[in-house]
This record gives sequence, C-alpha cells and structure tokens, in this order.
Amino acid sequence: MTKLYLKLGALGAIVITVMYFITGYLDWISTEKFRMGKPFWVMNQRGKSDDFTVIGSSRAENCTDVTP
Repeated sequence: MTKLYLKLGALGAIVITVMYFITGYLDWISTEKFRMGKPFWVMNQRGKSDDFTVIGSSRAENCTDVTP
C-alpha cells in the first residue's frame, strides 16, 4: 500500500509542477495582451490633441456620442 502512496505522491508532484509552469506561461501571455489593450494604448499617446477619449468596455465605446 505504501508503494501506491509513493507512486500517487510522485504523480501528484509531477502534475503540480507541470501545472505551475503552464499557469505561469498563461499568466505571462495574458499580461502581455493586457499591456497591448486599448486603455494602455490611449494612455501612452503623447503630443496629440484629442477632444474626447472613451476608455471602457465596448458598451461605453459604442454608446457614447462624441459628435460635436
């Protein structure tokens, strides 16, 4: 019975280790996509003269009337 527990423990350690690296990679990917998102793009614009900027969800973008 102890051999079974040792095998299950080893398998669990391997699975946890693999999942740890997969989670780190997916977190890195999502962080990179988040940096390239619209709010960060808008906030990084310098030296431009904009009258109106909408930062928010697509609902805020599509339902806001910015015509003069």
